[in-house]
Amino acid sequence: MTVVLDTNVFLPICAGIDEPNRVYAKIIRDCDPVAYDSRVIEEYINVLIKEGFNTVVVQVRLQDLHVRQKLRDVTKRVRPLHDMIVTHEKDRHIIECAFAAGAIIVTYEHKHLVDIRNRIRAINAVQIVTPAEYLAMSIQ
Repeated sequence: MTVVLDTNVFLPICAGIDEPNRVYAKIIRDCDPVAYDSRVIEEYINVLIKEGFNTVVVQVRLQDLHVRQKLRDVTKRVRPLHDMIVTHEKDRHIIECAFAAGAIIVTYEHKHLVDIRNRIRAINAVQIVTPAEYLAMSIQ
C-alpha cells in the first residue's frame, strides 16, 4: 500500500520519536512506497525549519527512502479537487497527493482529517489512518 506521510508524522520521524519511527520501519519492512508532491516536500521543509531542524534532516530522510526505492513522486498527476475536498484548506494538498497516488494518509491530525475521515473516504476515496492504525495493518 502506498502512503502519504502528513508533516505531523514526518517531523517526529526526523526527530527520532518512537511511534513515528516504527511507522518508518514498517514502511521499509513492508515495502510500502511513500507518495509525495512538490507541495508536500515544501511543507516538510518549512515546518521543520520552523521547529529548528536543518533542511538537511529532510533531505537525508528523503534520500534514504529514495535509495531504498520507496519514493513515488506524483507531482505531475496531482489535480485540484476543489469541489470534492471536505477538510480544512491547509490539508487539501495532502488529500490531493494521496488521491493522485491511490495512497492512504498517515496523520495525527484529528481536527481536520481523522475526525472527518469517513466523509473524505466516501467522497475522495482516500483512507486516513493514525500511526497506531497504520502499524496494526497487515501487509497487503
